[in-house]
Order: sequence, then C-alpha cells, then structure tokens
Amino acid sequence: MAAHPARARRIDARVVVLSALLVAALLAWAGVGYLKDRLAGGGCDTTTPVRVTAAPDIAPVLTALARTVPEGDCYTVEVTASPSTATATALEANGATGPDVWVPESSSWLLQARDGGAWNLPESGQPVASSPVVLALTDDVAKQAGWPSKSPSWSDVLAGSPVGLPDPGRDPAAIAALIGLQQLTEDAPDPAAAFTEEIRKLSAVKEPFTAWPASEQSVLAKKLVAAYPAVGVPSFDYPYVVLPRASEASRSAAERFLRLLLDQTSTKAFADGGFRTPSGQLLGDR
Repeated sequence: MAAHPARARRIDARVVVLSALLVAALLAWAGVGYLKDRLAGGGCDTTTPVRVTAAPDIAPVLTALARTVPEGDCYTVEVTASPSTATATALEANGATGPDVWVPESSSWLLQARDGGAWNLPESGQPVASSPVVLALTDDVAKQAGWPSKSPSWSDVLAGSPVGLPDPGRDPAAIAALIGLQQLTEDAPDPAAAFTEEIRKLSAVKEPFTAWPASEQSVLAKKLVAAYPAVGVPSFDYPYVVLPRASEASRSAAERFLRLLLDQTSTKAFADGGFRTPSGQLLGDR
C-alpha cells in the first residue's frame, strides 16, 4: 500500500529541517574551533595585568620597557611613578588594594616599611639597576674642590663648604651619606669624636644649598658635578619586589617581566636613563 502523499511530504520537510540544523551546528562548531586556533596561535584567551609602582627616577625606564612586552606573552604592565615615602606609607597601612610590584630606590625602604607595619613585605628583592650615592655639587663648589683638573673627594667638599643633609627618614641617600662619613672616620684616633665632628659639618637641606648627597643618576640628569667617596657607600639598588597581595596570575606575569628587565636587551634602556647594571657596572660614556 503506497504512503499517503501529504504524510510523505511532512516527513521530507522534517528531514530537511533537521539536516539544515545539523549543518548549521557543524558550521558553528567549526567556527569556534577555528577561532580558538587563531587565539592560540596569535593571541590570548586572557591577558593578565601587572601593576608596578616605582620610584620616580626609574619609572620612565620601566614604562618604556613595559611597551616591549610581546603581545603573545599574554600580560601587560602598567607603571606608576610614586615617591617611595608615599608607597611605604600605603603598604604600612596594609590596604587591600595596591600594586603587584614595588621598585623603590633602595632596599632600605623595604626594611623601613616592615618596621612601620608592613610585616609581610619581603626583606629584599631582585635589583634591576643601581646608582652609587655621591655628593652633588654645583659648578662653583666643584671648582673650589679642584674640579675639573681633579675629581673632588668627599673630604675636599666637607672641608670647603657645608653639605646639606636630607631627612634620613625620607631619603636613603642621607642614610648612605652617614654610613660613608662613619667609614671615612673609622681610622681616626678617636672615631666617635671624628664622626661627630663631620656630622656637625652637615646641615638640614634648605634651599639654596650647594652640595648634598644624591644618586649618581640624578646628578647626571641635572648636569651637576659628582664627588665620589673614597670608601664604600651603599648604592641605590632598585629592588624589584613582588608584593604578597599579588594574585597567582599576576605574580607569574610579574616574574616574566622581571626576566625581561634583566635581559641584556634591556641594558641599553637603563644605561640611557643614567643607571648602572645591578652589579654596579658603568655603561656608556659619563
């Protein structure tokens, strides 16, 4: 017995509709697979942001290097310049928000912030650059100390004019200067008396002043004359510190950015900014 023509047409219509839906589903599935392949090959499913707060002197170099992060590395870096005093105060308050990474001028800031209440802050970080602490001199003071025929020493400067001293609680250069003075006087018959005498030659920094402790990088930037100490003085070491509040993804991305900063391809950027290598090596013409 032959099938009813109307029923046969209804069955055929359902088959056509189901076939069309199946084809559409296959095309959609293929499109998703193609898109995933494209993302995996030339993009990222997600991009991890890394927030870096850095001392104002080194922030421009970090900003420039942040722009060199390859797109395929799947993270971005945003650098904010902030005085280390302000960052330390914020970390001491143990706020829930803040940067993922901190790059202050000196590791002394880490100890100071820990003493102030940021107990979970690492005691040290990986230096990404360095800059020795020197005495910054105006041309007139430098000439009185024998420049340019000779490089002025700290003893020459201290013997010729008062040296301004920044607040040690706000400027690690002041701490380095005090350590330098202590080392300069340790061979004196009475080291304590000699150190006290040198301290008296220092005065609180109030403009105008003509000599003061500062980083070599800042002296170069301001086109001043640098007097280098004859003894070892702590340098600015610019530690790269991943903070405890950073998420696991941000921490991983921050470590990849650190590797980029330590790569030889980044050395020129730091040198152009007036910095030395983390080991203290001088690069370029000074």
